This record gives sequence, C-alpha cells and structure tokens, in this order.
Amino acid sequence: MSVGSNEAGQRNVGSWTDITAIAGGAYHSVGLKSDGTVVAVGAVEDPMSTYDFGQLNVGSWSDIIAIATHGIHTAGLKSDGTVVAVGYNYNGQRNVESWSDIAQIAMGHRHTVGLKSDGTVVATGDNYYGQSDVESWTDIVYIAANGDHTLGLKNDGTVVAVGSNSGGKCNVGSWDFDNNADDDSDGIGDDGDGSGIIFDNPCTGGDTVSCDDNCPNVSNPDQADHDNDGIGDACGDNPDIDNDGLYNDVDNCPEDYNPNQHDADGNGEGDLCDYYGFVQGMHQKLEDCSCGSTTTTTVNPTLIELSALEAKPHNAKVSVSWSTDSEIDNVGFNIWRAEGFRRISDDMIPGEGGSTFGAAYEFIDNMVFNGKRYWYLLEDVDTEGISMFYGPVKAVPRKIYGVFE
Repeated sequence: MSVGSNEAGQRNVGSWTDITAIAGGAYHSVGLKSDGTVVAVGAVEDPMSTYDFGQLNVGSWSDIIAIATHGIHTAGLKSDGTVVAVGYNYNGQRNVESWSDIAQIAMGHRHTVGLKSDGTVVATGDNYYGQSDVESWTDIVYIAANGDHTLGLKNDGTVVAVGSNSGGKCNVGSWDFDNNADDDSDGIGDDGDGSGIIFDNPCTGGDTVSCDDNCPNVSNPDQADHDNDGIGDACGDNPDIDNDGLYNDVDNCPEDYNPNQHDADGNGEGDLCDYYGFVQGMHQKLEDCSCGSTTTTTVNPTLIELSALEAKPHNAKVSVSWSTDSEIDNVGFNIWRAEGFRRISDDMIPGEGGSTFGAAYEFIDNMVFNGKRYWYLLEDVDTEGISMFYGPVKAVPRKIYGVFE
C-alpha cells in the first residue's frame, strides 16, 4: 500500500505481489520481487513533463538482490556483485558499469555509492559538495546516502561522513568512543586535549596543540577556522556560503555566486544583489564587447508588448518563461544570466507573435546547481538590431522529494 502524492502515478502499486523490498524516488516507486526481477511505476504523468528520464526501465533486470533510488534515477545490485542503473545521468550517477564485488548500494540526490565486500567504498556522480569523496574509507560495514552527503559505518562502531554539512548533518565526529582516534589522519586528535570528550575544546585561532580536531572527518592539519566558531572551514562550516572563493565578510554579495565581484555602480553591493547595478552592468557588458551578439544595445523600447516574465525553479534547472500580447518587427529573444553577464541561449529564440497577437515562450537552463540563486534578463531584438532588456527575474533550483518544492 502507499499514501501521498500520486500526480505521476507513483502510488499505483495495487497489483504488485511477491515484493521483498521497496524504494521511492521523487516521482516513481520501485519494488524488488522474490524472483530477483524488479517493477516500477510513476514518472509518466508528471505535471512538469520533464522528469521521465527512463528511471522506470527496469523490466529487463534479473538476479537483483537489492534496489536503491533517489530523485530520478534507480539502481539495482545483482547477485554477482555488479550494479545496474537507469534514469537521469547528467552528473554520471549511473556510471556503475565497472563496479564489482559490491555488497550494498545507496543513492543520494545525484550520486550513487557502493560498499565493496572488502570494506572499501566507491561512488560516482555529483561531487560538488565532496559527497563522493569516499575513496579513502576502509573497514566500512554499512553505507547511507541522502541529498548531498554520504555516511559510512565502520566496524568499530564509529561513523564517517562527507558532503554538504548544512544543518550539521555531517557532524558525526563525536560518535566515537576511542578518545585516541584521529579519524582523518591529519595529526590532530579527535580528542586532542585528552579530556575524554570529543569536540569539547575545538581548535580555534590557529591553535593545533592541546585542542580537539575542529573537523575530525576531513583532513585539515592547519585547523583553519576563519570565523573562529570552533568548526573548521574544511568541515562545511564555510564562511564562504556561496562557494565563490570569497569569505562572506569580504564578498559584496555573500549569498550569490559572484567570483568576479561585479559592481557596476560602485556602491559596494554586488550586481547580483543590486537590481540597478545588475542592469547597468549588463548594458556596460554589451557596450564593451559583442559577446557573441551582433545586436546594438539601447534603452529605447522595442515594439513588443510583454505580458509576463518569470523564472521557475526545478530540480537542477531553471525554466524562464515569458509571453507577449503583440510583437511588431520582432526578430527574436536572447536569455542572459548574471554570472559574468553571459548570454546563455546559444541561438536567438525566434519571435512568433504579430502585430495583433502574441506568443508564449520558454527557455530551460540546465547548467545550474541546486541551492544557488540565479538572475536572468530577457533581451528582445527587433529588425533594426535594436534590443531591449526586461527583468531581472530570479530563481533558486532545488531538490524534489516526492512533491515539488
């Protein structure tokens, strides 16, 4: 039986029989049968019409002893220790063909993890947050993965973790009863001050002696802790929350990825955080170079009547949609993204409206990361080569677990 959203048919399991294990993805459900075959439902009626990536193509599988799924991909562990996978593969999370001697599998949002019989671990797929950095793990007896992090249970009862540490979900260093341990082998003991309690006196201010490792699962012999909060920078307590290489206290737009620190109007606020600077910077960019465009930039309006413009977040992508009520002498549109002010539409999107009628358009930006804010401008180009910008609009792509967030 199942409950919850059924907008993609993921609850249509009433006819299943002889099931020994189940797993659920974002818009699909998977069942392992006692004969080693696999069944799956869902994804086919997704209202977004974009999430059927073949994650249901399990009909030919046989000799399966375990299944795993997350998001929009599915994996199966075979009795001979090999692994098969179907579904979304943008980040390489399905690249498991070479795996062998696997005893257990687990899946994160866009990565796949395998536990080998010798206690080592392999992983493939997204590694933006380091969630696939498991090659040094040994003596592992069980693995788990979720979202953008990975966990491993060692045979001594301790736990290791890699990946995003938002919310502190990787803070498992204190789950260790060996007070002489140095799990990350960086020379700084997990209980470096010998108090018998791990992490009660974390290293700060550049200290590395008589203090506890401030990031016990990631090697950081320098114990760097930029904000001196007792949690090492290497451990995900990153004072650079947008991961653009600049600490928050010097970043002119600390929550948005802007390594170039563009500030067109010089007001100290990065263009990504500053609407007027954003627009001014865009126009300056076009005046300074052609940027792959042959249009002439101007602030004079072109002869289209725009009725709507919005950016919608999805899982690892953003859809920019717009509509017009009328278009006169309109050649087409370009989409620009505020990351160095780049035009991201490879070819001009042809105008389809006329003087008495409009049209609806959509552009999908797949080159984005979940959790980051992205700004977009719509450029309209007329038959005289004159262009007009509309926007900006913004969206933060995000994960989807069963329901659209």
